[in-house]
Amino acid sequence: MKREKSAPIPVSDLLIHSMRHVPGQADPLLAGVILKIKTLAKLEQRLKSFLPGFLTARCRLADFDETQGKLILAVDSNTMAAKWRYLKEDLLKKCQQDFLFRDLVSIEIKVNPTLFQTAENLKNKNKAKKKYLYQDAQGRRCLSPPVENLLKEMRQSVKDSKVQIALKKLLKIT
Repeated sequence: MKREKSAPIPVSDLLIHSMRHVPGQADPLLAGVILKIKTLAKLEQRLKSFLPGFLTARCRLADFDETQGKLILAVDSNTMAAKWRYLKEDLLKKCQQDFLFRDLVSIEIKVNPTLFQTAENLKNKNKAKKKYLYQDAQGRRCLSPPVENLLKEMRQSVKDSKVQIALKKLLKIT
């Protein structure tokens, strides 16, 4: 029987829940963190209402520094960052008209490739690596036999001596 996935629990709710178990008063530092998380969640929700649909799924609000008036967006690739650079002036104008972003002066785009990686994606990535590597009888990591044979065939068919030397070194390592 397959277990159904539940909706993700917001971090702020987890922090509030953990504070209930602290005897006495809650830690003011923790309360400040919770307030920041809730504020960022509200800002991100409002920000996404200004964005075209294809961009909302590929960015997150990383931070909003009210003292400097800087909004920091995290995107998952350089391609998305390039698209954002073209759109950020229009977005800045839209945001400045909103009460929540009244202090906004600039928007900064940061690339974070792991932003949208899920446990499933990481698991699949590790499976792909295992196709090429395995452990021999001594427990050393080696190329799998099909890959090793392919490299040997390539070394024999390649005419460029530098490539042959590189392939030979690669085969020696494994």
